[in-house]
Amino acid sequence: MEKRIFQLEQCIHQLQLKMLIEKIEYPFDIIPEHLRLMEIPSFIRAKLKAIQFNPTLEKNEAKFQEVKYVGLNRMYQGQWYNNKQNGRGQEYNDREKKFFYGYWKDGIFVQGLIITENYLFEGETQDDKFQNGVLVFSDQRIFSGKFIQGELNDEKGEYLSNTEKYFGGFRNSRKHGIGIYENKKIKYEGNFVEDIICGQGSLMEKENRQIQEGQFKDGLLDGKGVYIRSLEDYYVGYFKQGKEHGQGTLKKEGVIYQGNFIQGKLDGWVQMTQDRKIYKCFFQQGIEDQNKRILIK
Repeated sequence: MEKRIFQLEQCIHQLQLKMLIEKIEYPFDIIPEHLRLMEIPSFIRAKLKAIQFNPTLEKNEAKFQEVKYVGLNRMYQGQWYNNKQNGRGQEYNDREKKFFYGYWKDGIFVQGLIITENYLFEGETQDDKFQNGVLVFSDQRIFSGKFIQGELNDEKGEYLSNTEKYFGGFRNSRKHGIGIYENKKIKYEGNFVEDIICGQGSLMEKENRQIQEGQFKDGLLDGKGVYIRSLEDYYVGYFKQGKEHGQGTLKKEGVIYQGNFIQGKLDGWVQMTQDRKIYKCFFQQGIEDQNKRILIK
């Protein structure tokens, strides 16, 4: 009899998984109406193919429960032991439109799939909260790693969407700490604070291969840094809100300038090296006063 129950359970499991993945046609009388699954986007169905089952959570002494109400608007089907959900099964909450597929321990869902109209989660849970796994939203944003209170909190978490990807530190599902971020325009490796590029890092603009490296604040170089446009066009020194500001060295069109910058423009007395000659020059808001140029060497 137990073998027959196990075979029946396997059949139902295979049928339900096929329904999720392949959207096969099936007779209405096979699966009770209240357990028929909601429409699931194709990208989520593809994800279900990677579901991992845990044999250590199988409850061999459990009985298979056909359909049982386990709470308000909640129906369960699967392994049942000690008058509680124990082992593999599935539950549907009609009120919240939430479907569980995986493993229970003493009535608590601990591992598997949670599917709603807005997201899919695959992994480990605790007290109905995500703990460790993959969270996929209906707009195809994907978070992967360790969760606390439903938010990704992990030094080695992952984020992926149609337009960007990130690997590194997270705090409350925001990029926080050291990580690598990439979209169609840039690639950045370094520090983040609450989703914002902030701290030591290196940023490359993909189209022109220009590189910014140093201290960032609110996504812009701020402090000591380097901006390399090419081997013959670069700046090394201090920045403020993304512009050269303070002492620095600029090389452009074969000429090297060493001096003070204000909001991206040379200002004051500057040492200029051109054609192996060194000059002392005076600039005001980026414009040189030719009458004050002095040959030093």
